[in-house]
Amino acid sequence: MYKLHEIPEAIEILSNMMCDPETGEILTEEQTNEQLAALEMEFDKKMEYLCKLAINEGAEAEMLKKHKLEIEKRQKAAENKVKRLKSYIKNALQNNKFKSADGLVSVSYRTTKDTVKIDDLAVIPLDYFKMQYTESNISKTAIKDAIKAGETIPGAHLEDSVSVIIK
Repeated sequence: MYKLHEIPEAIEILSNMMCDPETGEILTEEQTNEQLAALEMEFDKKMEYLCKLAINEGAEAEMLKKHKLEIEKRQKAAENKVKRLKSYIKNALQNNKFKSADGLVSVSYRTTKDTVKIDDLAVIPLDYFKMQYTESNISKTAIKDAIKAGETIPGAHLEDSVSVIIK
């Protein structure tokens, strides 16, 4: 744990009891208040240490947030590399299958019928968004069902797509 301030062992133990590190389950506010009230310590010292604990926990939360964002960036970069590599492989092989001489690597393809493609996010009707107005929050299933039912959805269309499978 990241520490800016030293905390007495009794408060450290209590802090660890507030949250199960494996399940993330935390005590209710009532349970937490009972635990804190039962802590035998001079009131001013208790408040000082609890404030310091809050500062420490806040610093750890910030550190974890930064690490999470960095990992998400690295994940996105790796996913983009795979996408570019598969695109190159698909174009280079011109949809022909491939198997390496040692048999350890092979390329095949899977065709997916009626994949929803978003042409213009700005003109998609609001009914097809789950929450925020981003492509990741569009209900592509609802769009697909509507188009198959004969509706025209501005900014979207269906097309077959081919995925590269590398094993």
